[in-house]
Amino acid sequence: MDVGDTHASMIATPDAIKLNLCIISQTSQRISDVCDNQSEAQLRTRVETDNWSAVHILAHLRACADVWGKGINSMLAFDQPTLPYMSPST
Repeated sequence: MDVGDTHASMIATPDAIKLNLCIISQTSQRISDVCDNQSEAQLRTRVETDNWSAVHILAHLRACADVWGKGINSMLAFDQPTLPYMSPST
């Protein structure tokens, strides 16, 4: 299974599910490996003024986990969960 293929099919086939779970299980370590070799200044640097720094990206990922975590847990626990609408700007 190639975890480098981040464009895994959105069809919930057993192989697609396996691939996505594999990618998810390795994500924290991959982020840590990349960040470990960087200074705090490097992690806070924006390559261009309108781009995010690594710190901004990591904060966004953390916020996404906080927002979507309950929905993901519901999808794992129930066959047809009812998920509330969540505004992306809230």
